[in-house]
Amino acid sequence: MNCASCGRPLTGDETGLSRKLINRGTTVCYCLPCLAGMFHTEVPRLLELIEQFRNAGCTLFPENGSKGDDEIMLHTKTFLITNDDGIEAEGLIRLARMALAFGNVWVVAPEGQRRAASHSITLRESIDLYPYRFPVEGVRAFTCSGTPADCARIGILHLMPVRPDLVLSGINFGYNMATDIQYSGTVGAAFEAERFGIPAIAFSEGISDDHRLTDQKLPEVLGMLIDRKLPTGQIYNVNFPQCAPEECRGILENRTVSRKGIFQDRYKEVEKLPNGGIRVHVNGIYNEESEDGTDFHALMDRYISISTIQNIC
Repeated sequence: MNCASCGRPLTGDETGLSRKLINRGTTVCYCLPCLAGMFHTEVPRLLELIEQFRNAGCTLFPENGSKGDDEIMLHTKTFLITNDDGIEAEGLIRLARMALAFGNVWVVAPEGQRRAASHSITLRESIDLYPYRFPVEGVRAFTCSGTPADCARIGILHLMPVRPDLVLSGINFGYNMATDIQYSGTVGAAFEAERFGIPAIAFSEGISDDHRLTDQKLPEVLGMLIDRKLPTGQIYNVNFPQCAPEECRGILENRTVSRKGIFQDRYKEVEKLPNGGIRVHVNGIYNEESEDGTDFHALMDRYISISTIQNIC
């Protein structure tokens, strides 16, 4: 058996591992170095990713693909990834690392925190872009002085040599669900990608240092959604509950967007200012009351919530 890329005979170990590519109904075999090159990574890292997916109880196969234990589906997709927590955010790094298992990854992310930037873009000021040494090998990255939506549109329209197949935004540190969606820079970037006709998924998780659930389930969720098509104007919004993996009750799709919020907003006066002015600060009241069937309710019940949300155009 020979490698379909370089032509050399596969070794006994490679034949035993039998890395197969299912491509448009045909099955061809590749040696590990060639397959690793297609993933833009090294052989040890490729084997780590394969093990990660298997430990998470999922594969890299589409639903109609072969699912033998000795086969891996190679997705040659190109991703653009951004966020609103900034280029150094741990969630961004984790998302980029996982996306590499599915294809090529570009990152264009804000140079710093841009939380609650919503869908705003920069029009009357210049935007600065710098190459960035990203901590995940094989990822090409840039910092951007603009908003998350700026990052998405500049990546699509200017930086990338080809249009991305999919834009991923996140992983946001804190839920983006219910009424908070309208303020989210994470969701705003995904909406901006969709405006240019590119499928997009926004990812968020609870405010916690325990990322085990997200990291275990992210490959499965991305594998579920990566090839799905949505009607024009819609994106996927995914939230992972703030709980341990063993406490998660599963995945709920088609969640509606709650009209409530995890905080009931109010403002608190914090300072008197000259000339009769006052200074206020948001001071929300924590809330867990939610409607059945909503994203909010799913998260409070410790389910992963998947919603489709509609852009305004």
